[in-house]
Amino acid sequence: MDACTRQRTNYFGINVQFVDDNDKICINTIAVKDTKAQHGSDFLKTLIIDVLREYDIKFQQILSIVTDNASNMKTTIDKLNLDESLQNHRSNDDNVDDEEIVIDLETEETEYIALASQLKINHMRCAAHTLQLAIRDGLKEVHATQLIGKIRNIVVILRNPKIDGLLKRKAGKGAIIDQSTRWALCLWIQIMELETLLRQPHIVTVQLQSADLTPGVFLKEWKNLIFNLSKIEGPIAEGIRSSMIRRESLLLDNDILLAAIYIDPMYRILLSEEQMIRGRKSFYTVGLRMFNNNLEDNKVAGLCESQTITETKQNQTIIEILENTNDFEQFLDDEENKRSEPHLKSDLSDNDVALFKQNFENALTLVERFNRYSKLTVKEAIPKYPKIVQNSAWAVTALPPTQVSVERLFSALKIIKSDLRASLKDDILEAILYLRTNVQ
Repeated sequence: MDACTRQRTNYFGINVQFVDDNDKICINTIAVKDTKAQHGSDFLKTLIIDVLREYDIKFQQILSIVTDNASNMKTTIDKLNLDESLQNHRSNDDNVDDEEIVIDLETEETEYIALASQLKINHMRCAAHTLQLAIRDGLKEVHATQLIGKIRNIVVILRNPKIDGLLKRKAGKGAIIDQSTRWALCLWIQIMELETLLRQPHIVTVQLQSADLTPGVFLKEWKNLIFNLSKIEGPIAEGIRSSMIRRESLLLDNDILLAAIYIDPMYRILLSEEQMIRGRKSFYTVGLRMFNNNLEDNKVAGLCESQTITETKQNQTIIEILENTNDFEQFLDDEENKRSEPHLKSDLSDNDVALFKQNFENALTLVERFNRYSKLTVKEAIPKYPKIVQNSAWAVTALPPTQVSVERLFSALKIIKSDLRASLKDDILEAILYLRTNVQ
């Protein structure tokens, strides 16, 4: 999610990233809304809920939301987690009396508490945006500030029409950055050193904008940049590196992100022992959530099928009774069939959770046998993982470490809503962007 302004109109864009039935990670645009110059968390929360209901997206289907570091975005996600209308995801048929559920809070096998807490939406800070903030922190160093100030002063002078015209008449072209008459040798060397220093962060920034960026690759690029900056002497490099290390803890304060890196055989090694434990636990929580969602979906389908069968049997019974009022044996057979139909559970029981946990833990032992020596990317490794963890692995791998897809959406918005189309209506603009970004 992100916001932008175009033609003095404020827009809020929402993209979704998910895995389709063919295990392919997809990115779709679902909203480009005019916020009417409102940026408060309450308004944004209401807008997001309306969009989710429009597309019938359930709260428990959302693992994480990626935004920039703006405080209103963070507050919006916090309020979404506290919204009772979203938290109440159970159907009326699932309601049971509190006395019918016995929960031992001190028993690890009982996972009802984890099942409730996992419905929280995790907030992911945009990695590309965070990297730019770290670079900005490094450039705040006194030497860099003075150097950039000198460069800006020179640029202002060279953009003067008189000087620019003079340079074109004398040299036949505009100002060249290393022109000896305008640049002192010492200043030019410093600028070249700064350009060389910032070249690697620029390369990483471009790589973080990749559409198929996975969480494991993101962390590899992030750590690689820190490693390279540690080999460069100087206050600017040290300022960027220290800021990246400080901000890294905020980026990795997302259990879903840790789970996605945990199941990546090539880059699992980048996690600490504590992060490994958190990632493993979070991955199990995602698996348990998806297991419960499947039970609920199967229950709804089963109830519909059962109701259809029951109505058919009742209609057949009425016809037979009308034809033969003494056919009481058939009536008893129907009753026996009703009682022998399998009972559909409204939610997970302790036995279900214990069995699922045992099978999942055994599968994770096999997953951890895949490492860097396997020479498999995460997308190549997941089909080789045990079946019980594959869907969960695809789900966490779909987590986008950046919000670059929304930035691309706003780039398309800039092209479509040009100066000649400034009066384009919001619904038409949203429809055009929807077709442009979603239709292959």
